[in-house]
Amino acid sequence: MGQYDTGKLQVELASRIEKQKVAMDYDLDYIEEVTRRRQIRLTPEKLEQVIAYGKDAAKPHQQTAHSYALGVHYQFLPNYKLSLNMGKQERLPNSQELYTHGMHLATNSFEIGNRHLTKERAKHYELGLSYQGDKLDYQLSGYLYDFDNYIYLHTINEYLGTAKVAHPLQLHINRYDQSPAKFYGFEGKIGYQFNDTYYGSIFGDYVNGKLHDLPPIVSDFKKGWLGNPDTKTYIKPDDRYTPRLPPMRLGAKLNANFDEKWSANVEYVRTFEQKKISNFESPTKGHHLVNVGVDYQNAIGASEYSIFFKANNLLDQKVYAHETYLPYIPQMGRNFMVGLNWRF
Repeated sequence: MGQYDTGKLQVELASRIEKQKVAMDYDLDYIEEVTRRRQIRLTPEKLEQVIAYGKDAAKPHQQTAHSYALGVHYQFLPNYKLSLNMGKQERLPNSQELYTHGMHLATNSFEIGNRHLTKERAKHYELGLSYQGDKLDYQLSGYLYDFDNYIYLHTINEYLGTAKVAHPLQLHINRYDQSPAKFYGFEGKIGYQFNDTYYGSIFGDYVNGKLHDLPPIVSDFKKGWLGNPDTKTYIKPDDRYTPRLPPMRLGAKLNANFDEKWSANVEYVRTFEQKKISNFESPTKGHHLVNVGVDYQNAIGASEYSIFFKANNLLDQKVYAHETYLPYIPQMGRNFMVGLNWRF
């Protein structure tokens, strides 16, 4: 990382290199033994190809990723700053995305990894404008992320189980997949210092994401008979929204610092209905959220402590979070929390 600062102009540069090796502990002799025992109808040449494929699939997943970023911040007027951030990012798939295979009861799903995943590449651009005055301040920004091969958890079947495979649990089948994708969004905040005690702000954010140029998928399969090969029919899927896309939000917050010890805040957030849905998703209703908090801070000797009280979802609305893996289950209703933080 590096930074160049002239006072009005700041330039930041960053680079990262990452090498990763993810290995599974396979018994290669057992793979060969089972293959020879079960594939007795294959020709010797074809059998050796199948064995070689199985051993190759058991090799460690090893890749290297490089990322670069540039940030330019220009204070063109005393209270105004214009910022441009851009970069090229690479992310390596983790062990869960590559090899997971089993029930994930916390998300009500059966997760399937994908050992064919390659590193995720993305170019990002962000433009922002900020103003800091004596009483008024605001920050506005827009961004674009362009992925070559975005990794996402894709719901491929509504329930675990078919006509031939029964299962007692109604689990979604989720598989890690990869395709090009684009995200763009906006976020902003406007704040005003009414006096020494009260500071209010209005904020909001919006994001849109779509998968595009998806690879063909099998739409029909017919088993070959009497030496005839199996036949598969492929179709090209339409572009679609990315899974679990967050809905638009607008909100307002009032902070009050009464003195060095007492502070409080009240917040209202309007989350809108999310109709931009992916496969096996349903629209999620919007909601109104009102939260209140009170905080007391003090010190005893060399240690500091704070006691806080929070009252969340005071309207007792049914809150559904579309960006979670369980968007059809309501979040916590009206709830209260009291806590103590102690630093020593």
